[in-house]
Amino acid sequence: MSIYPQCTGSVSDKDVQADPEKYGGATVATADMLTADKIQWSLGATIGRKFSKQFALNKQAQRVDYSAAQEPAVPSESGEDSGGGGETPGGELEG
Repeated sequence: MSIYPQCTGSVSDKDVQADPEKYGGATVATADMLTADKIQWSLGATIGRKFSKQFALNKQAQRVDYSAAQEPAVPSESGEDSGGGGETPGGELEG
């Protein structure tokens, strides 16, 4: 199984010209205007044939906000979590 991040986002001259106060009176978009709030993140996955049915039945997605002061919970090893894995504080997937 391969899991990979994907992101999209943009700021155009038209966006800047529509709200010049937000961009300090600029009339042309620059790379530094593409801030985190303008980027949409998602995860893609490629699953081998052997595991595709099992993955489809047991997958579990969870959005984790790393800007929060608390660390995200890690699924227990006791088998109570049937999601097949989760995110660890370092951003790596386990499972």
